Amino acid sequence: MRQAMLDFKTGMGVLDAIATASGNTLLRLGLEDFFGDDIVLNVPSMPERFTQGIMKFPNLNDLTINYEYLTDSLLQWLAQTGKKKSVQLNVVSWLTNIPVPIVSRHAWAQVATQSDVRVYLILQNIRSIREVTDAILLPEIPLHRLDIVGIAALGNDNVQDIILMLQHIGDCYGKTLSGFRLWSDNDVCEEIEESILQLLRKTPQLTYLDLHMDVQAQFLGILCTLQTKKSIHLKTLRMARSLTDFVEFEGFRHEVRTWFPVLKELNLDFHIRAESAPNHSAWNEYVFIIADVAGIVDSAEDKFQAEDTFSDSSNNNITNPNLRTPSGSSMFESPFRDTSLYYSGSEDNSKKCELKSKL
Repeated sequence: MRQAMLDFKTGMGVLDAIATASGNTLLRLGLEDFFGDDIVLNVPSMPERFTQGIMKFPNLNDLTINYEYLTDSLLQWLAQTGKKKSVQLNVVSWLTNIPVPIVSRHAWAQVATQSDVRVYLILQNIRSIREVTDAILLPEIPLHRLDIVGIAALGNDNVQDIILMLQHIGDCYGKTLSGFRLWSDNDVCEEIEESILQLLRKTPQLTYLDLHMDVQAQFLGILCTLQTKKSIHLKTLRMARSLTDFVEFEGFRHEVRTWFPVLKELNLDFHIRAESAPNHSAWNEYVFIIADVAGIVDSAEDKFQAEDTFSDSSNNNITNPNLRTPSGSSMFESPFRDTSLYYSGSEDNSKKCELKSKL
């Protein structure tokens, strides 16, 4: 056996059974409880038994675990193995009450002494930015990748907390952070955008950036300019926007087309997409633009192609049902298959701030 994904509710017995069968050969172990339920194992009340169960897999190089199941002894074991480990910590949305750090700063400091241990932290559906900053994002963590996916529950009064969190990330993990993902449907103003740029400047090792949020259209141009000046060193760029304002969408579409040649010249692995909310396009129920290394797929171009086709066949009142977009999907089908990944933007566009970042 090379990989096992266990549900915590199956209990320690299953973990022990797998250790007996494949303890010396297992390379990847996933201990994730997506419901945030630690009643069955109750790790805090028996951390030593839990850690001893993990230690039965001496050749692990990839461990995925919920943050609430971490223990000092587990981190100390990782720090002492001397073999390459990839530690992924998954903090789920139900982890909202964190009065104190679950593991000690000393345990994290021990992990940081091992250059082979890489920590990948995923924060999902955050409800308290201040708590996350104070209790989870400890400076001692040797953090290589940070995903913050979903800050949907927060209001505009949390802007300062978001800014402080971004500053904290840059100050604490500037030397180690190589990947950063931030997905949020909160209103983004100039201060937050500038904080993101400051974070990028503080993290010279950062090569992967994934932003799904309502930044201003010219934010893409700023990133391209910083990359051209070698102020940042991205290798992979992902951006996504879901807009309710058609005029704003047109501005972003223009920005994508303007900077597309630069993105190609920079040899970035990029994927940029945007769509407007339904009922903003007379031709279809939405409009969209997708740009990546292969080219641009634009609903406006599809419309022109379709109009030419319909005009050619108007004498026979025949339309072309097989007309395809450059991506190969039907022109009447959404290119955004997984709509759960696309948060809707705010309809209050008066809250938008003009970006005045200094390069």
